Amino acid sequence: MYTLIITYEDITEVYKVSKYNDSIHKAFEEISMYGENCIEFVFPGESIFSLHEVCSVFDMVKRFDDSGAAEMYYEQVEPSTIDKWKKDLMEVADY
Repeated sequence: MYTLIITYEDITEVYKVSKYNDSIHKAFEEISMYGENCIEFVFPGESIFSLHEVCSVFDMVKRFDDSGAAEMYYEQVEPSTIDKWKKDLMEVADY
């Protein structure tokens, strides 16, 4: 298991995933819509203490789908790439 801390402006989100690699890193950057360098920390294991509640990867993907941003992304990126990112995230979602 890995714990990821993502930040964007004044937003901080904590996620748990079963594995972490470059593909998962890219998927988080794109599907979270926070862009490059939003992943502040990645560490193996579960955080012992956090001021933030663990966020749901499922909710993040749903937020992406519901936001209408998917249409904008589909114009710039192949739909199969976005579907792969979402599939990658759903496969490693721990919460």
